[in-house]
Amino acid sequence: MSWLSSFCVAVLTSLVAAAAASVVADRWVIWYQVPTREGQAALSVIAIVLFGGLAAFLGGLILSRFVGGPGTAGFLRSLGVCSGVMVTLTAIAAAISWSLGIFRLPSAGSNWTSSSSASALRALIIS
Repeated sequence: MSWLSSFCVAVLTSLVAAAAASVVADRWVIWYQVPTREGQAALSVIAIVLFGGLAAFLGGLILSRFVGGPGTAGFLRSLGVCSGVMVTLTAIAAAISWSLGIFRLPSAGSNWTSSSSASALRALIIS
């Protein structure tokens, strides 16, 4: 596989991973209750998508050099493997973020009851 093909696979992989990261980042803002004041939630989503795309580009470039083969079949195999790995890693990050975001311990001085945990789960199910 040539370097040009590896670069194309890395760009396509970063686009796929950025799309997956945008979905996770949108949920992350809700799970961690990031305030929307002064664009904090939007900036959080943008940062997660950009860093996710950059990480996927580097991962796709490195991984495509190992799994790619000659011709179109090697390009498509490399694209499939790289995109699959990045989407799987995004799903794992989403599962970890969800479990840490929903079942958070109360902070010092907060009036936390079990009803807030139930309302968070209810909001997750509804949305």
